[in-house]
Amino acid sequence: MILQGAKDMMSPDDIRRTILKEIVHAQFIEFHESGHWMFMEEADKFNHVVREFFGKNN
Repeated sequence: MILQGAKDMMSPDDIRRTILKEIVHAQFIEFHESGHWMFMEEADKFNHVVREFFGKNN
């Protein structure tokens, strides 16, 4: 899983061009209202996404 803030210095397009082509089966999730600190800027969404990824749906 690759999490990316839309307002980060390394743009989601950069991530798609560099990292995603190397990790073919990666799940890419973009946080539209965040920069580098998604876990603080969009904490609810971040927690939900990470819990869901690891199979903890509560």
